Order: sequence, then structure tokens, then C-alpha cells
Amino acid sequence: MVTAPDRASYVHELAATFEAGLRRLSELPVPVVAAVHGAVACAGLAVVLNCDVVIAARSTKFLMAYSAVGLTPDCGVSYLLPRAVGQQRALELALTGRTLSAEEAMAWGLVAACPGRGRTSAGHRGGHPGRARCYVSTGRGQATHSVVVGVDQVRERDS
Repeated sequence: MVTAPDRASYVHELAATFEAGLRRLSELPVPVVAAVHGAVACAGLAVVLNCDVVIAARSTKFLMAYSAVGLTPDCGVSYLLPRAVGQQRALELALTGRTLSAEEAMAWGLVAACPGRGRTSAGHRGGHPGRARCYVSTGRGQATHSVVVGVDQVRERDS
């Protein structure tokens, strides 16, 4: 756990930084393709919901997890998820803590594709544990810019 002299200020700054990163991601003028694997939960779900196309490894699990810790959804999830999967499905995930498989997420319209086992895209394995990596496509099949988002950081870098 990260400690800070003024925990409230730290949490506020972290939330503001993350929200600014999500806003920049959603406002990019080019399509954003997210390749995800592992668990996509809470703020990670917000990252996915701000992307235009989501590719998930078959082993990926999607969950809100807020109900398990007594919190309400943040990072725009309560606004974006019902628009992506419908009101009743969003409520089911929010209120029950249900875990959604990648195949179910694809059937619900949250995911565009689930390529081969353990892969987030053809020929690519791995990534950053606990983080979603989103690749910005130029429309020419090249990733020209990537945004790596984790709970502990928001950063941008050129590929």
C-alpha cells in the first residue's frame, strides 16, 4: 500500500490524474484498440469502456468488484457500462459482483474478438500485470502510440 502524508489529497490527485487519462483516451481522434488479458476490473473496466475495439484473451475475466468492497462504480463505469451492454446486464454486474468470461463479454458486445488461448493479439503474449494496454491505430495497421494504464500510474509514451 502506498502511504502519503495527506492520504485524502493523494487519492484526489490519483483520481484526477486517472480521469484525465481516460478523458484523453476517449477523445483521441483515431480508433483505440485494447488488447486485454487477465482480470479487467474496476478502473481497468473503465479503460476498456473508453476504447473503440476490445480484443480479449479467452482467459480474460471482466468484473466490477465494487460491491465486494462496498463502493459504487467510479471512473465513468456506471455511465459507460449500461450503454455498452444494456441497463439490466450492467445492473447484474454491479449488484451481484458476477464475473464475466471473455466469451460472455463478446456475446454481450463488450468484446469484439477472443483470439487463441493466452494471447491478446496474434503472436503477442504477456503485457503489464494489473494494467490494460491500449494501442492507438492509425488505420494503416500500425500501432503508433500506446497508453499504458494502471491503478498506480497513468502515463503516455510513443511506440
